[in-house]
Amino acid sequence: MEESGAFDFFVFNLTEDDPLPEDIWRFWMEEQVNDLLRFRRRGKPLLAVVPYAGLDAKEMRKWRWGAIGEMRKKMVEGRIPVFPSTERAARALRRFVDYWERRSGRASPSCSSSNR
Repeated sequence: MEESGAFDFFVFNLTEDDPLPEDIWRFWMEEQVNDLLRFRRRGKPLLAVVPYAGLDAKEMRKWRWGAIGEMRKKMVEGRIPVFPSTERAARALRRFVDYWERRSGRASPSCSSSNR
């Protein structure tokens, strides 16, 4: 996938909504994060969306949020940029694209500057 010219970056969106039992969810999520860490070493830009804002103390004590916190920490330690919402990730990605367009002196037809 990383050798493909079909995309320029990869966005991983971790959902907190999952019907799987705890042990299966933890195993699956650990595999996903390990795959992301391997992918990161290949060179294409990568970022992750890991929601955590707006939770009360009761929610934060649930096992899923503890596991999400562990996965988030692992991604940050692996130098993967992590954002709390798709909006924040999109804004950062927009700035990234704008920077490289200015640097190269050309505009991208797929990223209009009028909708920021």
